[in-house]
Amino acid sequence: MKILVISNFFPPHICGGYEISCRDTATYLKEAGHEVYIVTSTFGVETLPEMLEMVPDKPLRLLRTINYSTGGIVDKHLVEKYNYRLIQRCLENIRPDFVYLWNQKGISIAPSLAVQERKIPHMFEIGDFWMDVYYQSGKASAIKRLLKRAFPFTIGGEIKFTPVSTPSKWVLDAMKQRYGVQRGYVIPRGFETHSPRKSVIGTPQCLIAGRIEPRKGIEVALKALQLAVAEAPELRCTILGAGSSAYVLSLKQLVADLKLKDHVNFMGMTDDMDEAYRRHNILLLPTLARETFGRTAAEAMANGLAVIASGQYGPAEFIKHEQNGLLFPAGDVQALSKHIVRLYRYPEEITTYGKKAIEAIEQCCRKVRVALVICETIEKEYNIQTKGV
Repeated sequence: MKILVISNFFPPHICGGYEISCRDTATYLKEAGHEVYIVTSTFGVETLPEMLEMVPDKPLRLLRTINYSTGGIVDKHLVEKYNYRLIQRCLENIRPDFVYLWNQKGISIAPSLAVQERKIPHMFEIGDFWMDVYYQSGKASAIKRLLKRAFPFTIGGEIKFTPVSTPSKWVLDAMKQRYGVQRGYVIPRGFETHSPRKSVIGTPQCLIAGRIEPRKGIEVALKALQLAVAEAPELRCTILGAGSSAYVLSLKQLVADLKLKDHVNFMGMTDDMDEAYRRHNILLLPTLARETFGRTAAEAMANGLAVIASGQYGPAEFIKHEQNGLLFPAGDVQALSKHIVRLYRYPEEITTYGKKAIEAIEQCCRKVRVALVICETIEKEYNIQTKGV
């Protein structure tokens, strides 16, 4: 089967786990024998391709993005028109049997409209509520959408978000409620699990990994660590990831104010997460965000780390409190601190939770299983949309 994947970003040029999961899925499909084509944006690219050349497994980086901070109505219109025509040409070029639509934020709804209007079998992968940008509530937004559908020189229309695949049940429920999804599938992210490691770390070593931004709750973690080190003086925490220089600087100042310089280390980005997991035995996920899945938590669990996470949304669907990890109310500094101290005092629980975490990921998110489910779902949807079965 010829499958076209459309995503705003694609590795190595990424913003987060959504794009990594897109790449993983493209790999699963290729390994299953499908012919996979990828169209993505120019994000991160210095030299653009001179011509539209569709080659399996080689991302075509030609889609344009909307500049939401400086772009006006004309800029948005030009991006929509260009992306609509580009996807039309791609569809004519490769004539895909199926289109898998991933994150469309910034590239407009034009690619989705082009696919929908051609009545090509397709499915949306919802790992982010990117559609909220285009379907804002209020009369003004509704009038704009109506006018765009009315004028022949604009690109507009109503996207039917059916079918969808989502990485967690709460996202599918939200899509049904907000966008009227009629048919959807919960397909978690896939991971390779590792054998339980022998503990070579003398004291608990905490890790925080991912994008550094306010909604990730790093300030909550730092305040919890300040309380914890009073009872766990040898505790150390590494923060991996990137964010705005101003925000990272404010966090470093908070570390100084909380007298945590000897306990917290900012390491920036890394290309070797395997090594990061080997050097730590606890992952802290103090997120305040509505995490659609919790890729970092699942990946850490697959590597045998004990995970302490905010007990809401995506992570709460695969982390079971005091079974394969520890959960706490989002934003609760005291509760997070108590969990950290608990693992410091009883390090054998780190090993126990690590083993149970691996078992949990084996059951729900093992890469081989997830790849099979994706392929079966695409085949099922292709038959429904082409044969009605």
